[in-house]
Amino acid sequence: MTDKFLKAKHWQLFALTFGIPLIFQLFMIGSVITDIAVHENPDPAMMFNFMKFFPVIMILYLVVFFGWHWSVAIGLQNKVPENVTMKSNFLFPLFCGQNF
Repeated sequence: MTDKFLKAKHWQLFALTFGIPLIFQLFMIGSVITDIAVHENPDPAMMFNFMKFFPVIMILYLVVFFGWHWSVAIGLQNKVPENVTMKSNFLFPLFCGQNF
C-alpha cells in the first residue's frame, strides 16, 4: 500500500482527496436547488438526507490524506542517516504494536 501512495501521480492524489468529494457536493447542491426550484414548498428533511453520506466522504478523505503522510514517513526512513531514529509510532498511534 505504501508503494501505491508513493508512486501515485499528484493529480491522482488530488482527485481522491478533493475531486471525488467536490463532485459529490456539486451533485448534492444541484439536487437541492432543483428540488427548491421544482416544488413550491420544498421538504427540508430531503435536504438533510444527504448528510448521511458525509461520514463516508470524510472517511475516504482521511484515509487517503493520512495514508499518504504515513507512506511518506515510512518511505523516507531508509533515506535518513543511521544515527537518526524516526518515531513513526508517534505519527500514527494505531500502529504502535508494529516495528517499522
